Amino acid sequence: MKTTTYTTPKVKPQVLTQTNWTPSEEAGKAMNRLVRGEISAVEAYESIIDKIDSKPELERLNEMLKNHRSNVTYFKKMALKQNELPEYDSGIWGTVVSLFVGSAKLFGNTAALKSLKEGEEHGLKEYQKLLENDEVPMHVKSYVRDKIMPTLHMNINSISAMMKIQ
Repeated sequence: MKTTTYTTPKVKPQVLTQTNWTPSEEAGKAMNRLVRGEISAVEAYESIIDKIDSKPELERLNEMLKNHRSNVTYFKKMALKQNELPEYDSGIWGTVVSLFVGSAKLFGNTAALKSLKEGEEHGLKEYQKLLENDEVPMHVKSYVRDKIMPTLHMNINSISAMMKIQ
């Protein structure tokens, strides 16, 4: 008697790309969390920049601010693509950041820069969560991994260097 063996075909997990994804409420909410975080970063940088006297530091902080503004725009567009109305303020997180940065400014540039660095480190954690979210399209993950996260690492290193010369 002959026996037949059946094997189950291996199925590759689907990777969401620009062409095969559909809007997701979960992905839209993730995009909006990043919008709020980036708006908070913009508010924090704007608050601290007026306190910095050194031209090289000021130029670098303005470049970081420009990057965060760009991230706000990008994630607002991505939220819309997920059929999610984008956030237009930083929400409660912005209030917390504002209080933290405001108190840090009272203690001088080093404390203010430290608050920016901690914000950048928190941002890295938020972006890592986004990369782990299966609902987020691959093109967004690629943008985060290839552009945003390296920029955040550079920001952290630059801020650390600024803190050492204060």
